[in-house]
Amino acid sequence: NKVDTSEIKAKDTANVFQLVVSNLENLKSSASSLLTQTDITEMRRDFFSITEAFYPFLKSSNYEGKTRYILNCDMAFGENSSATWIDTTSVMDKFENPYLGKNHPEYKSTMLHCGDVKDSIFRGVSIK
Repeated sequence: NKVDTSEIKAKDTANVFQLVVSNLENLKSSASSLLTQTDITEMRRDFFSITEAFYPFLKSSNYEGKTRYILNCDMAFGENSSATWIDTTSVMDKFENPYLGKNHPEYKSTMLHCGDVKDSIFRGVSIK
């Protein structure tokens, strides 16, 4: 609710403003849903929706912070059902998979560090 989009609106020459507003609405909706969920699977689906809405916004911005990595888990919601998340590390034993976690009913903590780096963002530049 506190993202100032006035500068984007003033300088918009390629309908970027509408895309930003749409992504922000998706972010707000998913974040609101996440806060009210009690089922961990639904929470993870909302988290995935937040990532999906935030990633293009972060990628297209003039982000100048710490490098962010886009990681992917091929089994986030079962076999062949992948999901991504944004993390500050790409080192396998340092990141924690938010979809399979420490207490997964089937895998327990064996998949805690499961994931692959799909992209990275540094100073607004995506490196694939």
